[in-house]
Amino acid sequence: MSTGWVTGNLYRLCDWFYRLAFLNLLWIAFTLAGFILFGIFPSTTAVFTVIRKWLRGEKDVPLVRTFLQAYRKEFFHSNRLGILFGLAACILYVDLKFVQTLQGVALISLTSIFILMIIMFVFTLIYILPVYVHYEMRTLLYIRQAFFIAIVNPFQTILLVLASVLSFYVTMMLSGLFLFFGISGISLLIMWYSLRIFRYMDWEMKKHLASES
Repeated sequence: MSTGWVTGNLYRLCDWFYRLAFLNLLWIAFTLAGFILFGIFPSTTAVFTVIRKWLRGEKDVPLVRTFLQAYRKEFFHSNRLGILFGLAACILYVDLKFVQTLQGVALISLTSIFILMIIMFVFTLIYILPVYVHYEMRTLLYIRQAFFIAIVNPFQTILLVLASVLSFYVTMMLSGLFLFFGISGISLLIMWYSLRIFRYMDWEMKKHLASES
């Protein structure tokens, strides 16, 4: 194994760490700039936009400029998505409080339905931003597409959710790690896997169209 090969790979690894750390700091700064509530979705959308470009081979894009352009461009649209998911979360919370007041068969039946709703909510949420930055659709179609991807790939989605939760837990437990990699690292994981699914879906669509022609 040559020294040049080791040095080259070490440099690329350090470069990824640097870019992810800087991107995470941008996410924190602009989430706070939007008073958290109105900053978190635009900032996270900007993170996914940058990471998508990196994963598609555009590693030389100007990080700050690309982040700021995505943040400004998607501020209102991404917040619209955020409001929809926030309302859905509030409805689920109210449903939870209602279910907790029940007893007997009604409790068991509605608890099962509620758990299924929670799972579908989380599955859709984990794909919504990759879908949003990858496709051009109307707002509700983004949600439908994210839900469809989750339903079609249930086992892979479960693994992705577990890996994301584990990554988040590790960054929170290790002092200071969340500050530099908490969101950017998880976003890299989710976007990398989502792009694999998008490419497979595009391939399946092309194969289906070719068989019909």
